[in-house]
Amino acid sequence: MFRNIRFQNTALYKINLNGSLFHNATATNVRIMGTGKGMELTGCYFENVIFDNCSLEGAMFSESYFYNCSFRNVNLSGARFSGYFENILDFTDVQLHGSHISIYTDQDSYERLRQDRNFGNKIKFVRAKEKSDLEISRESYKKNALRRSNMEE
Repeated sequence: MFRNIRFQNTALYKINLNGSLFHNATATNVRIMGTGKGMELTGCYFENVIFDNCSLEGAMFSESYFYNCSFRNVNLSGARFSGYFENILDFTDVQLHGSHISIYTDQDSYERLRQDRNFGNKIKFVRAKEKSDLEISRESYKKNALRRSNMEE
């Protein structure tokens, strides 16, 4: 298990993270290419992260915050997502068979993802009753992910 690990300004090529557990990790300005079948990421913060040509079958991203991230040519079959997506840039050629994605998101990402041919109605977006609720959720996910990742330095 990796706790409070930080990846910053790096590229992880041909990495094998199959079955890995990440808790309160932070990744900023990172490009990831490799496998992570069955890996679990809980309470993580991702900013400017590109998942490119990855196999993340059965991966679980729970209570995580994604800002300005892209998923390109990624196998997410059977993956589970919960958390917050903000300014998601790209979901090109993503395989989602059997995935469960339940997320809060900003309106721009919502529209972008809804129009993507990979998604259609496959995502359950958690909609806030009022915009202020969505902002509270965004700040809460972001703050909690950053706070948890900075707990043990």
